[in-house]
Amino acid sequence: MFSKNFWQRFLKKDEVHQEIDEELQFHLEMRIKDNIVAGMTAEEAKADAIRRFGNLQKVKSDCREAKGIEMIENFYQDLRYGLRMLASKPSFTFVAILALALGIGATSAIFSIVNNVILRPLPFKAQEDLVMLWETNLTTGHEQVETSYPNFLDWQKQNQVFEQVAVLPSVNFDWTMTGREEPQQVVGVFTSANFFSLLGVSPALGRDFTPEDERQGAAPVTIISHGLWQRQFGADPNIIGQKLTVEGEPMTVIGVMPREFDFPSGVELWSPLTPSPDGWMQQRDFRVLRAIGRIKAGTSFNQAQVGMNTIAERLGQEYPKENKGF
Repeated sequence: MFSKNFWQRFLKKDEVHQEIDEELQFHLEMRIKDNIVAGMTAEEAKADAIRRFGNLQKVKSDCREAKGIEMIENFYQDLRYGLRMLASKPSFTFVAILALALGIGATSAIFSIVNNVILRPLPFKAQEDLVMLWETNLTTGHEQVETSYPNFLDWQKQNQVFEQVAVLPSVNFDWTMTGREEPQQVVGVFTSANFFSLLGVSPALGRDFTPEDERQGAAPVTIISHGLWQRQFGADPNIIGQKLTVEGEPMTVIGVMPREFDFPSGVELWSPLTPSPDGWMQQRDFRVLRAIGRIKAGTSFNQAQVGMNTIAERLGQEYPKENKGF
């Protein structure tokens, strides 16, 4: 806000004041000499010079203001006065400091959230083409309803507006993981095999999921976060291919995500959804999955909306018990 030269002048303000006084005195004496040369007496010359200069104190103040000293001196005086007032009322001072601390803390927290959610770009390829897909329950008016696994499969097959559609559960899971050390609690999630490829993010180490990884009866595999790799496995470069036991089930580590990847937030372990012949993944009305789509190049948001509405109407006719009104 202030230049280096300004602060140098302020720190040496006594010298600046002296310089102003000497400069004004010099001009005043020169005017007196000119008046004497013009025929005035010494008294007349001095009186005329002072009259022409006007109020010397105002002139000095104007000079100090022009050099930036007046403003900082006023601020310094106000600051000293404010500190004295605060010192004289400690209870008020405590409340004021507490209010400031809470206000600054809340502002910082809000900015961090806004920065992460709105201002800072997502670490995904062509993020502007990514959308969330929700069902709408026209009966209840709920506009953001998760979808079921059978509906997701039909969305994948029937849509003409998305390059890919991927799903993951609406909640993350707390899993118990055992490996080299004592059991650890980790946050994990199941995803469709195309989850990372849809986002345009690849593992920093190892490989991504493949369609074979989510086939029924496929050997369980997992991809771990960069933080978990460092914390639990000491950034072992030979982690790929090693076995972990998660919730009592052995899994093979096939990849480690980049350091900056954090989606869903806080997840440390990803595994592919593998359908079973029975259970919730066969139930069309069991809506527990969040869906993400990547719009095809040249397709507008409105076109994508119309395309998905058409599919929803078709599924409502084919499966009225589960999908009518969605």
